[in-house]
Amino acid sequence: MGYNKKKWKKLEGCDCWRCREVEVEVDCNGKHEDEKHEGNSFKCSDININVNCGNDKKDDDHGKGKDKDKDKDHDDKHDKDNGDKVEFKYDISNLNVEIFGDPIAVLQAEFNKVKAGDRISLSGIIGLDNDSDEDVTMLITILRTRDNGLSNIIYSQIFEVHEEGNNDRTQEPFAHVEVEQNDIRNVTYTVRIQRLENNVDIFLFGQSTLTAVRYS
Repeated sequence: MGYNKKKWKKLEGCDCWRCREVEVEVDCNGKHEDEKHEGNSFKCSDININVNCGNDKKDDDHGKGKDKDKDKDHDDKHDKDNGDKVEFKYDISNLNVEIFGDPIAVLQAEFNKVKAGDRISLSGIIGLDNDSDEDVTMLITILRTRDNGLSNIIYSQIFEVHEEGNNDRTQEPFAHVEVEQNDIRNVTYTVRIQRLENNVDIFLFGQSTLTAVRYS
């Protein structure tokens, strides 16, 4: 096993596999001999040693430098090695307002970073109260907005709320899983509702909830 000139510096509190292997720091002053270091019982090539050699270039980025292709930046490495597999967000709303023909934003969740292949699970309920003497057709949509301002509807659901006096107060469930195709940041998922019929009186009522989970 040859000497590895790449310096890997342990970060305090880091639990990635390389940091776990770094147990001792050695300054070999530019000497890379096959013999044991004076006063020590290990070699430069030992995997559990952080070698700080005098003729190495300074590299404090914990993985950036000559071996950039092999050692990605520290944030990406933590995503893989630290088990950053699940991120949970939620929202609760107690709006009691009338619903019209234009979409009303009821619930919202945002993720700072989403990677290609991540699965976003979105589910929850919307509380409704129909004060009309007829059934009302409603539409739930989920709007995804990216950091560049681009928005698109990723989910839609049509349902009916019964007339007043006939189970007119209800909580409508919704659920969707979105598989992202690209690495994106500051992604917002907004749950909206609107009525599809005119001359009716229907309101948001009680508590509405959203659960958003990112599986990486």
